[in-house]
Amino acid sequence: MEVRVDSEAKRVVSLRMEGLDGDDGERLVSITMRLDYPATGPVDIYAFGVPRDARIIDTRPKADAKTVLDRLDARYKKGFGNYVGMITSTALDQDGKPRMDRGNIQLYTQNGDAWFCLRYLVLSPELAKTKHRDMPKMDVPPGWPVPQIETVIQYAEDVLPWGFIVSDGERTWAGTYFPNKKSYVGAGEVKGPARQILPMSKARESLPGEIWPSRLKLGLFGPNSKVELLTDDDRPGQIGLWVETVSYPTQTSKRRNVKIYWIDPSRDHMPVETIFRTYAKDDRTIEHEIRTQYLDYAQLPNGQRYPARWQVIRSHSVTEYHLQIIPDMELDEIWFTSPAQKLESGSASQ
Repeated sequence: MEVRVDSEAKRVVSLRMEGLDGDDGERLVSITMRLDYPATGPVDIYAFGVPRDARIIDTRPKADAKTVLDRLDARYKKGFGNYVGMITSTALDQDGKPRMDRGNIQLYTQNGDAWFCLRYLVLSPELAKTKHRDMPKMDVPPGWPVPQIETVIQYAEDVLPWGFIVSDGERTWAGTYFPNKKSYVGAGEVKGPARQILPMSKARESLPGEIWPSRLKLGLFGPNSKVELLTDDDRPGQIGLWVETVSYPTQTSKRRNVKIYWIDPSRDHMPVETIFRTYAKDDRTIEHEIRTQYLDYAQLPNGQRYPARWQVIRSHSVTEYHLQIIPDMELDEIWFTSPAQKLESGSASQ
């Protein structure tokens, strides 16, 4: 992401975001937004020409949903204290067995106010000869698909992540590696008004944010978002959140998105199943659906629960995830700097 700021007025004037799109994950797309600040503005909605007798639609959550959202916010903020965590993921083959030659690793940590999320591509040497040759990658570590955290940390010391957000508690860096540029895009320090989005970034990129959907992660902003509480006789003891938002694939089109989160409040609000649906232009036809089913859980020595294994099910694939956490584990200060510095210095391999 590139943010341009008027340093005198201390205002954001434009945002430019780049990302990879397409089946091969190598087509670069970008979106640019420009902001202006009129000298005078409307004092209320009626200044925009809204009729005084217009019906007001209140999308604020009702009391029951608000109570659940408050509990999820509190659980997300509590997190796991200081820790190092790791999520490994790999596709399952037609026999339901994990692929042993490829996958992904996400490393997380929290150490006081310092934290990070580092994302690594995992490929066997044989597969690396033909796949993602220009991407930074890690050899398949021993014990795959559930290697030891300590082993992965040793591997990761000399390997670049393909994506990262890193904070030393005061400064924050974020970036994504683009193979066509052979460098990180948006890898500078997050400064100025752009720092205002950091709480939302942490809600989406930290390990607690991966587990507990807070308001910031859900994106409950604006008139097109709403949330409702669900119950189901076939899910005794569980509660569900129906979250509806709108996305804009292009400047002239929009899509309705629905996420349904089923959680178990009796087990530290553990996730049970998540359903994500994107609807077509007619607002009725489901264009895409992704289901996440949580299968196994574990507990830390202090009794805190966490999901240990889950599967993400798409129409054409199933990916299995494993989570491990080591509480009170601390990493060296070098981990809390931008990986882009390693790339520039040549101290890490691609």
